[in-house]
Amino acid sequence: MGMSHEDRQWLEGRLNAVKQELREDNRAMEGRLVMRLQDIEGMTTKRLDDHSDRIRALERWRSWVVGSAGAAGLALGRFWDSLTGRGGP
Repeated sequence: MGMSHEDRQWLEGRLNAVKQELREDNRAMEGRLVMRLQDIEGMTTKRLDDHSDRIRALERWRSWVVGSAGAAGLALGRFWDSLTGRGGP
């Protein structure tokens, strides 16, 4: 009980049509995935840039605080030395 030639041709045609549909669906899905990955990459890059800007701002602030504390300490030390007579002329 074999398959007739016509049945075989119909089946091959149907299989080829399904393969073509699957290829087209795969291409469409791949395109959507690539676009989504590009969106994610763009959002990630923006967030990293935002974080870098914040870190730079904090580092600048820290430098100002440390510099100001050092200058204040030096000024207070000299003032104290002048009050106690340990400073220079």
